[in-house]
Amino acid sequence: MRLKLSIYLMAFLVPISGFGQAKHRILDERGTGVESVNVFVCSLRDSSIISAMTTDSLGYYVLNAKEDSVLLVAHCFGYEEYIKPMCLRNLGDVTIKRIPMFLEASTVKTDAPMNISDGRSVTVTVEGTSLAQIRKAEEIFPYLPFVSSAGGKLSVLGKGSPDIFINGRKMRNEQALKRLSGDDIHSMRVIISPGSEYSGSTGAVIDIRTRRKEGDGLSGNVMGEAFLFDGLISENGYSNLNFRRGNYDIFGALNFRDTRINSDVTRKSSLEDECHVQQTRESLQRTDWLGFDGTLGFDYDDGGKLTFGGEYDYMHTPRFLDRITSDETLTVGSGAESSMCSYSQNHRRMTTHNLGGYLGFNLSPTTRVDLDGFYASSRDTTRQDVTQGESGNIQTGALYDYTLAAGKVKIGHAFGWGAVFYGGEVTRTGYDTDFNVISQGEYFLRSAESSRKESIAAAFSGMNFSLKKTAVSIELRYEYNSQKGSLAGDVSEIRFYDSRFLPSISLSRLFGRHRLGLSYTAKVERPRYHDMRNSIEYISSFEYSSGNSELVSTTIRDMTLMYSWRRFRSVVSFVDKRNPIISVVERYGDRQALISRPLNVDHSRNLSLAMNWSGTAGIWYPYVNIFLNKPFLKINGASFGDPMLRLLMQNMFDLGNGFRGLANFSFSSAGHNSVYHYRTQGELLVGFSKSFKTDKWNLGLYWSDIFRTSRNRYVLDLGDIHIDNNSYIASKGLMFSVSYRFNTTESRYRGSEAGSDERGRL
Repeated sequence: MRLKLSIYLMAFLVPISGFGQAKHRILDERGTGVESVNVFVCSLRDSSIISAMTTDSLGYYVLNAKEDSVLLVAHCFGYEEYIKPMCLRNLGDVTIKRIPMFLEASTVKTDAPMNISDGRSVTVTVEGTSLAQIRKAEEIFPYLPFVSSAGGKLSVLGKGSPDIFINGRKMRNEQALKRLSGDDIHSMRVIISPGSEYSGSTGAVIDIRTRRKEGDGLSGNVMGEAFLFDGLISENGYSNLNFRRGNYDIFGALNFRDTRINSDVTRKSSLEDECHVQQTRESLQRTDWLGFDGTLGFDYDDGGKLTFGGEYDYMHTPRFLDRITSDETLTVGSGAESSMCSYSQNHRRMTTHNLGGYLGFNLSPTTRVDLDGFYASSRDTTRQDVTQGESGNIQTGALYDYTLAAGKVKIGHAFGWGAVFYGGEVTRTGYDTDFNVISQGEYFLRSAESSRKESIAAAFSGMNFSLKKTAVSIELRYEYNSQKGSLAGDVSEIRFYDSRFLPSISLSRLFGRHRLGLSYTAKVERPRYHDMRNSIEYISSFEYSSGNSELVSTTIRDMTLMYSWRRFRSVVSFVDKRNPIISVVERYGDRQALISRPLNVDHSRNLSLAMNWSGTAGIWYPYVNIFLNKPFLKINGASFGDPMLRLLMQNMFDLGNGFRGLANFSFSSAGHNSVYHYRTQGELLVGFSKSFKTDKWNLGLYWSDIFRTSRNRYVLDLGDIHIDNNSYIASKGLMFSVSYRFNTTESRYRGSEAGSDERGRL
């Protein structure tokens, strides 16, 4: 019955046939629709803006103006600006001309125009701006509005790590991102409140749109990096090649990493009972990682009418070695004290295969179909050697097999009054583990096997339309999730099922140069399979960890208000969570020990305010993000509501003659994140780079975490339980990079001699 209801509701959102006048369209000189063109309808009397819109992937846009005679303005980077008085009754397709640009002879730089494209996202133009000079795509993320980076992890407005999409397809491995540099990217869109097209558990999305290089032939880049952190030298290498002939692209990549990283953790845990038990654990860790990965694929694009492609990725980690030395001191009351030293080596080898493909085509001038498929498999072999006090040597081994299969279809229709889309997706993952203890130890699990299967099926639909200066989006997603299997150490099989409807709506209106957007989105956070385990895991002689088989899903309601004016953007977001899953620490039964496990609490709420500004002042290009987060959470009468302020300031300096300076600063005040109270931390990075030979060669030298202030420290106070955790991953040191790239324009380097020509030129 519920399945029928979902089908009926989906059908309700999809009109059987379109009505109203056809959309207008922006074309290039080949007659192909141009995406992301900013179209303005202005008054002939005073040139004031009557309405504004952006073309979709097919070049369509909708006009909403009462005036018959207007001034039509169309602007897109790489094309001549179109300005012409028009009679709307006779308006047809508009053709804009491409500007010939030889980027190998000169570098085109402008400010980075940003605008709120709807009530839930901000689009940043990268092509032709100072951001295009950044050699690695992942280094552009901290410059985006409402995006912060800490410890190598991204976060959007406190909504967690975003899903990355490239040209509308989900990035499921990092190889696709490694192939991109700033000059490969047209724009980046930060979606703060993802709609029905995205997973119900996705809190935010960054959608990258790449630009198509001009001309046939061979292009590519090679980059090498060296790091000196805490006296350890690490190296990374990247190489990418692309060959184009007509509408076809064949590309490949080969990368390697050989890194060595030090980290340290000091953790003090105490139980204030009648005996007052306290443990201090100090750990030093050294991680060595040697890995290789490669990619081979192709793309076909005839201007957007028909696109298809596929790629194969191979990743191999022959060596991943963790060496951990720990010292534990346990004090009971004011007298009894015991200590234990341990040393462990974790050896890991991993091989991963990824295969993906996509197909997109226009069924008609107003109908688009997109299909996407992905399959991945990996095998991870782990061996652990532990020497713990007088227990002797303990050796364990594990074999992890992982598979993932995913498919998605999306159909979109453009009408005179707007557009509709609908589709579905399926994801299935499998985990199989074989765990063996070679030498039995007191605190380790015995030999066991575990298996897990998870399936997600979803249907989604949406409608977008415009009313004068107001854009409206109404969307609905139905999602079904099932998890089942057995975990090592569990007595019974775990089964979990969840299904629900997730609506979303957004409104956006233009008031002159001011744009205001409002969105409501329903999301869900489901317990992970590991959170529902029944087994007890040993962490130390005083701390243990477990799961909770009675967990239920969290219902999330997100209300977001966005405002934009010129270079300034701001967001106010209120998130209400019902039955949120919180990891708490309790006394372990009658023992003088602690155990952490996840629990559902009644409610938690979060109010976030973010502001972003970017601009130019001569040679200075500042990008500023300010975040203020206020949580509302209570557990057993204890309040966890201290606000946290975060400031990120990215500064680029164009010093002329190919020199570019960087000074990036981040600061976080003390405040609560869930039940943990984080202490103040910050980081300062400075550096410069020099480009040679019209940007073909680039050298960079950077000094990161100058004052060693990126240490991560948090405190937990829950009744008579107190935990103080202080950790640092070595990031203070020097980074050196060198890169070379070559591009082709006007059909340079053709045919089988392309590589020879480039080698001879070098």
